[in-house]
Amino acid sequence: MTEPPVPRRIFVFDHPRTVSQMFHRLFANHEELENIFHPFMGASMYGPERIQLTLKHCSVAEDAQEDLAFNAHMERETYQVAAQRLTESIATAEKKADVFKLQTADEDFAIYTSFRWLRIIFDSYREFYSENDDLVPPYSSCSTIDGTKEKPIWPLVIDAEDVVYSTQAIVSKLCDIWHIDSSGVQYSWKATPKEERPKDKIMCGFFDTLLSSTGVIQGNKRDDRSLDIDEETVKWTAEFGEQVAADLRRFAIAAMPDYEYLRQFCLCAARGYT
Repeated sequence: MTEPPVPRRIFVFDHPRTVSQMFHRLFANHEELENIFHPFMGASMYGPERIQLTLKHCSVAEDAQEDLAFNAHMERETYQVAAQRLTESIATAEKKADVFKLQTADEDFAIYTSFRWLRIIFDSYREFYSENDDLVPPYSSCSTIDGTKEKPIWPLVIDAEDVVYSTQAIVSKLCDIWHIDSSGVQYSWKATPKEERPKDKIMCGFFDTLLSSTGVIQGNKRDDRSLDIDEETVKWTAEFGEQVAADLRRFAIAAMPDYEYLRQFCLCAARGYT
């Protein structure tokens, strides 16, 4: 198979951050990928330019954030420092002729609960590629269920449900599109020892479940992709209380139009696109 003439860079905009940790883990040890995970997270969460400083002030929260920054050894982590490290990482990856896969981090709770920024990014790139067809990556065809080739819509959209419930099918299709060996993907792994896991509570909240796991756990998938918000609200109320459940319900309803818009371009496991 002929490789593209220029180094490939795969940017992953993962959102919301519910399945993205597992998606990263699947490709973490792939020999053809140089994987840089959320390069600006330290600056956005811990450094002197962290997003928390622009939000509502609370002395207790600020003290806790300072402690977290110190414990993470990132109290001086600025965006410039992170950008320089990222530039060096890209150069190193390209010297090794690896595919460079970058994931971006969200910075604010309001961003976590909306698909709007992701839709803006998708529309921007989609318009760019539609006007510059000669710049569409040469490794852009994928096999459909009947064995024919189909040109994907760039950028690719992947539904988190497919990552969870049709893991091997959707990942194999991605490998086909990216022209990397699907056998390099890991679907099982060893749990990370507790002493090697993050110590601060924020990072534990994001990674503890994944680091405790030993592979992909596939539960019962809904017959369709519809979301019963009333049913989910009952679950949220039982787990988080009425006020938080009401907030989650409001955010979910507000996010649905953008979610439905993006879903129509989704790469499906069984065939090319919906």
